[in-house]
Amino acid sequence: MYSLGDFSRAIGEPAVRPAPDEAFETQDQLAEELVGAIAPKLDRLEMERAKHEPDQALDARACTLQGMAKLYRWTKDGVTDALGLFRRAIEMDAEFAPAYGLAAYCYVQRRSYGWFTDRSREVAEAVQLARGAAEVGGDDALTLSRAAHAITALAGDADSGAALIEQALLSNPHLAAAWYVSGWVQLQLGKPQSAIEHLAHALRLSPCDPLIFKVYAAVAYAHFLEGRYDDGAKCAERAVLMRPHYQTALRAAAASHALAGRLGQAQRFMTTMRQHDPVLRLSRLNDVILLRRHADFSNFADALQRAGLPE
Repeated sequence: MYSLGDFSRAIGEPAVRPAPDEAFETQDQLAEELVGAIAPKLDRLEMERAKHEPDQALDARACTLQGMAKLYRWTKDGVTDALGLFRRAIEMDAEFAPAYGLAAYCYVQRRSYGWFTDRSREVAEAVQLARGAAEVGGDDALTLSRAAHAITALAGDADSGAALIEQALLSNPHLAAAWYVSGWVQLQLGKPQSAIEHLAHALRLSPCDPLIFKVYAAVAYAHFLEGRYDDGAKCAERAVLMRPHYQTALRAAAASHALAGRLGQAQRFMTTMRQHDPVLRLSRLNDVILLRRHADFSNFADALQRAGLPE
């Protein structure tokens, strides 16, 4: 796994934390790290228990946990099955906010991997679910984070996403997932350096999170937007090592290597990418990534074209 030290060097932060006599850790800082380390393990334990619940005994919470187990397979069938379970949970309990947020997040994954079959319809469904999550989520920081992610990534509404993620962080400033989503929102807003800071904080809160490959991919885009193509390629490749078919990371790796002048490596990542998403074209690049600043999107499209993405 990509270590905290490696990540710190890639983003330009000190690899070693200050010594106690320079800056001692407060109880709040220790609490942040404890929460970040324990939360993913609790999720996995709950999901494993829910797998063995008989269908007739499933309530909204157990149904949602089963859906999470399928979602985290990161396969097309897994995401489809998960979405069905989250929708079933909503039918069971229309006030169960986590199911709304996770259902919206399924559409984020379908978009990211190139699995949309009807883009307009699916984006509309995702936005409706995200708004439902925001309405019934109250102060549930994780649900608000997923709503922010969907609204930003799918509707391109980074302003609404920023408002939701700010609400999530006010509710729980120790939630790594919220800082991760905040990083993506900052990217969409055209603030890559701020994105790196938020993503680095997500890693500090949960350095062993099973979804850490997503943080590395997001950092890769931030470096790309800043013109640091070597660092972008390094972070993207780390994400690909953990999740070889993660399209978001493969695109970042291909684009970063292309603008760094390593066309052979860029084409290698493009070949892998197109094996799993053969229909993607430059003309449909908006289907998989939205960037507010035209120059950012144009530069990314140019890089992928150099890597071999057809018109």
